[in-house]
Amino acid sequence: MDCVEVEIEGITSMLHHRFPIEDYGINKSKAKKKVYVPEEEAEKAVYRAKDGTLYQPSEHILGALIKAATNFIFEGKKSFKDVIKA
Repeated sequence: MDCVEVEIEGITSMLHHRFPIEDYGINKSKAKKKVYVPEEEAEKAVYRAKDGTLYQPSEHILGALIKAATNFIFEGKKSFKDVIKA
């Protein structure tokens, strides 16, 4: 199996996990006892390599390409989704 190293550079920061705004800091509801610290919650959701660098799993990139390919038409009504999957 061939191994290919690719670097993707975006125009905005990469968001691994979206946090509900009401969970930041101290909760106003008395029913919830847990206090969420944004930095700790973000660290739980991030993908890190053994050397500590951030990475995005290849399955996520392939899924994003397949999802984006559904918007592009290829030969009549067929989309590029099947081309990317192949």
